Amino acid sequence: MPKSRDRCFILWADRFDEAVAAIFVTELRKAGLRTSLVRAAGQSDTGANGLTLVPDMGIDEGRALADRATCVVIPCNSAAIQQLRIDPRVDEFLGVALATDVILVIGEEASELVSWSEAVGSASQTFYSDQQSVPRLARRIAHQIASSQFRARRSRQSRPM
Repeated sequence: MPKSRDRCFILWADRFDEAVAAIFVTELRKAGLRTSLVRAAGQSDTGANGLTLVPDMGIDEGRALADRATCVVIPCNSAAIQQLRIDPRVDEFLGVALATDVILVIGEEASELVSWSEAVGSASQTFYSDQQSVPRLARRIAHQIASSQFRARRSRQSRPM
C-alpha cells in the first residue's frame, strides 16, 4: 500500500522570507495539516528581515519523509535560493517530494528554481508576488489540501473490505 501524501514542508534557510514562512506554517497548521519547517541549507536560521525561526527538522529528516509531501513551500527570492544549489540533499528532497501531484509554492522572484531543478516538472507550481496576497494564498492552499485529504479518508472508509 502506498504511503499517503499527508505532509506539508516549508523549506528554511538563511535569508529566506520569514513572513511568508510563518504565514504558511500558521495557515497550514490551522487547517489541521501536518506541517514542518525544514532547515534546507546552512546553519543560520535568520530570515531576510532579521527574524530567527527555529526549524522543526533538518534536511536529512525531511528527506526521510519527502515521499509523503503534499505541499512544499520555498519562501525566498532569487538571491537566497542560490544556497539551495550547494547541498545535493535539497535536490534529492525535491526530487522525491515533487514526484507526483504536489503543490509547490515559491516566490515569483525565485522562479528560476523551476529551470534549475528537474524535480519541479511534475509539481503544480504556484507563485506568489507580494506580501499582501500571501495570507489569502496560504488559506486557499490549506483549505484545498485539507478538503482533498478529507475526501480521500472518507473514500477509504466507505470502501467495502
